[in-house]
Amino acid sequence: MAGIEACADQKRVFSEWVRAWTIRVLVENAIRELTPRPTRSNAPSQPPLRTRDSTSPTGYFDADTLLGLADFDRFVFVLRVLEGYPENECALLLGSSRSQVREACTSAIKKLARID
Repeated sequence: MAGIEACADQKRVFSEWVRAWTIRVLVENAIRELTPRPTRSNAPSQPPLRTRDSTSPTGYFDADTLLGLADFDRFVFVLRVLEGYPENECALLLGSSRSQVREACTSAIKKLARID
């Protein structure tokens, strides 16, 4: 709600930028709320996630699979892959290094690509 309120309070947003600006505000609020941090690289990995659903018309992973990722990996995947944010911007938003973002993105993609 804080993100929606912040968007509504602004009167000087160019109409072409509304979507991008709204997403940015929502992302910043979600990061502030969850404070996702990278896990240590030597930490035990999570169990494989089920990514293919034969009943799904697309055959791709579902929302539950994405939600099964660690917070940091999920944020990086959504920002980098789904929203197309550059690596350096993800690092700045998440308060991490570019290498941590790169590792988290690679890890998320590998986990989402596993087929049981």
